[in-house]
Amino acid sequence: MTIKTFVIHGRNYPVDIYFSDTPVKNYVQASISTALTIHKNYPINSGDILIFLTGQEEINNFIELCAGTELDKANILILPLCSGLNIERQLEVFKPTPHGKRKIVLSTNIAEASVTIDNIAYVIDSCFVKMKFYNNKIDSDALYIIPASKFSLDQRAGRAGRTRRTIFIIFFSNIIYPSLF
Repeated sequence: MTIKTFVIHGRNYPVDIYFSDTPVKNYVQASISTALTIHKNYPINSGDILIFLTGQEEINNFIELCAGTELDKANILILPLCSGLNIERQLEVFKPTPHGKRKIVLSTNIAEASVTIDNIAYVIDSCFVKMKFYNNKIDSDALYIIPASKFSLDQRAGRAGRTRRTIFIIFFSNIIYPSLF
């Protein structure tokens, strides 16, 4: 009998975690502002950005709101990653970033647990997820946006530090974060 051994590496590099000082009222706009700050203050070759949003509508909203900003330039590639996209579009995020460019990957929780995207140096987390619950008033399932659990946030932090030192930005305060379940 032959037994094969598989080694699954965990986080290999340091992750610097930053919490929000104040409550974030509009996390899509805050994600854009944070991505702009990173883009302006860190060299383009310092790495790509992964942003967690709740769904395709927010991803589309992010892209629309970026029109005319510094994120709407030839040296920025904004790539969505969500289940509603065909496989070819989803696989685009895994292609190497062209020289002189920065990728901004906009993802739902599809990238939360098992996806590693090379060259991600910055992870921005909205701290919200879209979950399906049964609504007895309409006698049907419905999608609701709710705060992410501590487990989900820890999973998302696990996307950081896989291939390089990473900055992980959480839109919850360091007071709220430990109290999540």
